[in-house]
Amino acid sequence: MGFLGIISGTFLRRTGISLIGGRIRNRTWKDSSGNQRYRTEIIGERIQLGPRTAGKVAPAEGEARQGRPPAQKEKEEPPKEDIPVIEEEEIDVKDIPF
Repeated sequence: MGFLGIISGTFLRRTGISLIGGRIRNRTWKDSSGNQRYRTEIIGERIQLGPRTAGKVAPAEGEARQGRPPAQKEKEEPPKEDIPVIEEEEIDVKDIPF
């Protein structure tokens, strides 16, 4: 595992946002019995860590196994989005350019 793999394993959790860029490498070879073998490797070359959500960071693997009971999660209501209501009269098909 490379340096980016170590960083990713340390800082990324299930709720984290990140962007990982890289490339795919395909390899072929013949094994000792003459069979054609294939391997596809994902090679991460760059990582961009996103913002952490306040108070919603998942515990690291070691922290979850230390014999402590998991913290009680409070029931959260999903955020209400302010979506404007558009009346049918406001949209005219002739106004659409395509």
